[in-house]
This record gives sequence, C-alpha cells and structure tokens, in this order.
Amino acid sequence: MARAERGEVHPGDLMNTRTLVEVLRVVPAITISSALVGQATLREWRSPQIPPDTYFGGVTGSVAANGDIDRDGWLDVAIGEPHVGGSGFYRYGQIHIYSGRTGLQVRTIPGDPNRFAFGSNLSALADLDGDGIEDFASWNADLDTYIWVAVSGASGAVIRVWRDCTWLTRAHDADADGVDDVIVCNSNWWDRVTGNRLGRAELRSGRTDALIHTFTGGPSSWDLLGGAVPVGDVNGDGTPDICFAFPGDWSQYIPAFGFAVYSGRAPYPLIMRQQSWFGGNTFGMTVVGPGDMDADGYADIAVYDYGDRMSSSGVSYTAVFSGRTGVPIRYFGQPFNNDQFRCWSAPGDVDGDGHADLAGLLPGLCVRSGRDGSVLVELPPSETIDPRSGSVEGMPVAAGDLDGDDIPDLLVGNFDPSWLGPYRRVRAWSLRDEDVTVTGRGCSAGGTTPPRIGATRSPEISRSFEVHVSRTEANRSAVLFVGLSSTSFGGTPLPFDLSRFGFPGCSLLVSIDAMIEVTTTGQPGNGHATTLLPIPNDPALQAMRFHLQWALVESAGLSLTRALTCTIR
Repeated sequence: MARAERGEVHPGDLMNTRTLVEVLRVVPAITISSALVGQATLREWRSPQIPPDTYFGGVTGSVAANGDIDRDGWLDVAIGEPHVGGSGFYRYGQIHIYSGRTGLQVRTIPGDPNRFAFGSNLSALADLDGDGIEDFASWNADLDTYIWVAVSGASGAVIRVWRDCTWLTRAHDADADGVDDVIVCNSNWWDRVTGNRLGRAELRSGRTDALIHTFTGGPSSWDLLGGAVPVGDVNGDGTPDICFAFPGDWSQYIPAFGFAVYSGRAPYPLIMRQQSWFGGNTFGMTVVGPGDMDADGYADIAVYDYGDRMSSSGVSYTAVFSGRTGVPIRYFGQPFNNDQFRCWSAPGDVDGDGHADLAGLLPGLCVRSGRDGSVLVELPPSETIDPRSGSVEGMPVAAGDLDGDDIPDLLVGNFDPSWLGPYRRVRAWSLRDEDVTVTGRGCSAGGTTPPRIGATRSPEISRSFEVHVSRTEANRSAVLFVGLSSTSFGGTPLPFDLSRFGFPGCSLLVSIDAMIEVTTTGQPGNGHATTLLPIPNDPALQAMRFHLQWALVESAGLSLTRALTCTIR
C-alpha cells in the first residue's frame, strides 16, 4: 500500500510547509513540566459508611446513564441502593439521581414499601408520560412475582407497572407514534402446548402500553428466551432491530444458547440466529450490541462464551458477528490464545476512527478497538482491581459523554465495599487518552453535528500516532492542520473567528505549521479517515506539545472539528 493511501506524513504530502519531524524539533517553548497522568476519574459517588451495607451501586445493573433529568443538556446518572429501608432481607430500596455535569445529587427516589429491591436493576426509557423529560425503569419485585416499574424522570413517581417481567429494555419507536417503545421480557414463561419453559417477550407501546408484538423462545427447552439487547440496525433497512439473548439458567441446568435477531419492522421476522459457534454450553452468557464495529453500515453483535462447563475446552472468548453477513468478523480469545476478554458494554466510538468499540474485562477493565481489536484504554489496575480478591471492582457501564469532550465515558460500580474505606463507591471514568486534550468547538456548514477529531492512544517517540476524523460525508477532502501553538498564528491571536470570511460559527484553533490531506471513506453518515504521524525516536521530544485540527469541504461548505492538544511521551 502506498504511503499516501495509508495517510503517512512525508514531504510530498505537505502543502507549502515542513514535515512534522521538523516542526516538532524547532520550538523548545512547547515543553511542559507537569507529570503524565492516567485515565481521569470524572466523578465519584459514595455510600454512607458501612455497616450497614446498603449495596449502593453494588448489584450488576444498579448503575445506569439516564436521560437529561435536570434539563441542563447533559445525561444524568442513576445509582440504585436496593438494600435500604424496611427490615430483614426484603428491603424496599431507593434510587439516587446525580447530575452528569456536576456530579451533585438531583433527587433520591424511595421504593414502594410493599415491594423490595428497588434500584437493583435499571434501564433508561423514553419520555413515556409526555412531560418532556425521559423516564427510566427499575426492577421492583413483590413476594408474588417479578416486577419492573417505570419511574417518571420529572417527579420520581411510578407511572407504569409490568408484572411477570424479568427484564425490560427500551426499544425503537415501532408503532411510529413519536415515543420509543419497550420490550417486556419474562424468561419464566411456560408454553402450555409443549410443557417447556421457553420465555416470552412483548413489544409494547411506550406511549400507551398497548401490545404491538409477541416473541417466544423455543422450540426446545434449551432455547430459553432471555433479555432484550439494544443492537441498532443489523440488516441495514434504516430501522433498529430487536435482539434477544439466550443466556440459559444454570440453576435449572439450561445452557446458554446464543442469540436471535428479529427485524424491527412488522411483521418482525427472524433475520439471524446464532447458537454455539465452537460447540459448548456457555455461548451467549453475555450479548452486547456495540454498534458498527467494521464500519460497513450494519450494526454488529458481540457474544461472550466463558468456557463450557460441561464438555469442551473451558477457554473463554468473545466473538463479534457481522450484522451484514452473520459470520464472525473478530475474535478475542480464539483460537484459544488466553485472551479472555469478556465483552460487557457498548461505549461507542472511543477513539473517533469511525468504528464502534467494545468495553469489557481483560481481566481488568478495558476498551477494545472495533477496527483492529487492540486495547485502546485500560483503566489503572491499582484503581480498579480489588487487591483482596484480584477481581475487578465492578462492571463497565456505557455513560455517554459526561464531560463534553466528544469522547464516551464509563461508569463502574462495585461488587464489594471498597478496599480503601468502609463504603461502596461508583465512579465515572474518562476514556480520553491521558496525553490528549480536546479543546474549542467544531462547526458544520450544514447546521448538522460537526465532524469529530480523534486519536488512538497517546503520541510516543519512535511510534506512529494515529489521528482520525469521523462523522463526515464520505469521499470528501479532509486536511489536518498540525501546529505548535493554540494561542497565535503568524501574529494573529487564536482562536481566529472565520465568520467574516463567510463561515459562521467556525474558528481556526491551531497554528498551521504543517498540513496533511486525505480523502474520507466509509458509508453514508459515517465518513471517516485516518492519518499516521510518525514521532521520531528522539528523547528530546518527550513532553513536547503539538496541536491538531481537521478542516473538510463537505457538500454544504466548510466544516471544522474541535482541536486536540497532544503531549509526546
């Protein structure tokens, strides 16, 4: 492959300027003295002192990113505290809502004293009651059956109750009434004809709760329908589809048996069914909809098999299946090479390369690249591995962008009280690489979301630094500005407002000391490009800063990204 196709820097790529190598060697003023830091903790929320242990964020599923409940333009965070209130084992529980922007508590919602474990499992919903604020749901059983309740985001009042419900998930707007719908699952449903426990799920209107469609497991008792998993548009018809996991029930010796995907359009036909790929009985213990990992325009599905308990190799792996073809496009662990990555959540495109990424356990907490499978981010083991047990502190939960840097963040709950003190804690982690800072604002001539600048890991001497642009139109010219300053360019202060030149809302954020031109590729709505910046093997470059910004000529005119300030390791 030619260097130009790979996007590598060389003199012929630059337009009337020097190479990046020359640029980085000329200005000692860009050195810094601050020490390098690890992934940043954005927020930390703690339980009251233990004892008593109220399981604050301590149950898998009891931490979630909800809608913008306090109406400040940022996603908020819900943390369940299921073992508080009442007495004995059946505590009625409560849920805390925290501002995603400030971390401050917005409200506490107590559970119904006639039910228990409110807050032990949470799910974000659409605005079911039409008050302009998105709602959410929580597991909240009574002594007779499993129950999920919908809770008003505005008031905290229970606005809907689903009995005989073991799992509840937000769905797309299948009935086209302007409100996203819900999928109500009951893995305890028995088929009276066959006498088998098959499980059933109901697609219900978010606005009215009217039944839209029913799905069932089967035909055998091994095909036990479990919870619904949001996966996006798997078959590329423009409508999100519906996926169900078949996680089994080991208490009843029912093995995990993969997943099924149904069309999101009526009459909701089956479009994909995958059982154990290598044989065995634990395939599908975890199913995740990461998005489009191979950037082909179709949403993909990630499935974890932690190792057959009954007969096979006992080696765990994660397989990612193409939504377009239904066959695996990536393995983590195959052919059984001890890469025991367990997929768990879908943070989105972390490094901005146009490929969705995947969060999970390795055995620590990490994010794997959808493009090449490499480790993009690993949260510090000293902060996330419990030294008493050697296990992770908790499972990673996709949080959206809590700090406004265009980079997805993660929430991490806890399995046990912290080793640091007599409390439980939930933390929000930034997935931004430690030596890369996002600054300024982007712009789009068409009034749409501006294109995004991103980078894979941190720049290091003797390695090529990958810089990306995404969220663009395909087949467009994109120019990367490389500069030594973010405060002035040729005597002109930065940022420099380009409105006077007919580009309203656009600003030049970096000096232009080098330029690299590439052409975006990809599917409609997901144009992207990558360029490689080779960093010389020169120790004098360590701790030096440079600045990056993309400019693109799209169909509506000029678009600019935000800027990156990068520090060389």
